[in-house]
Amino acid sequence: MINYHEILKEILKSFVETQNLGILKWKLTYPNQKTYEVNLVFPLCLCIVDIKGAHSLCGMYDAYSNIYRPCVSCHCPEEELDNPSYTCSPVEDSIMRKSLKENSDEELKILSQHRVINNAFFNVDTGGWKYGIWGLCPAEILHQFYEGLISYTFNFF
Repeated sequence: MINYHEILKEILKSFVETQNLGILKWKLTYPNQKTYEVNLVFPLCLCIVDIKGAHSLCGMYDAYSNIYRPCVSCHCPEEELDNPSYTCSPVEDSIMRKSLKENSDEELKILSQHRVINNAFFNVDTGGWKYGIWGLCPAEILHQFYEGLISYTFNFF
């Protein structure tokens, strides 16, 4: 997982450098007649991935059994997946980064998370999106159904 993210950092390097250069400077005049010079940045807003890809981008365990958190974007334990009354809480970037640095390997296992302290997306501007890479990978129905529901059913029986 660490090597994967080091390779991704190289792939994303020119994108991150462009975001950080502040190439597109713009003068905005507010209604109060104050003018501010701002840098326009094209943030990363969405990663279209399958479950395997989302797990890799988020540094999660790539397994469909013996994991505690099957979804990359929320905290929903496997035993609650069939409970329509259960309310999931979203994974927040700042909390996850802190966990990656401070938690033990056993504590990270509860999050189904590898210790990838230098995730390739930690330096990518997401436009203030507080969920970071974990919230940029929405689940896609095909893999949810075929690699989630069907897989869990086959494993159960």
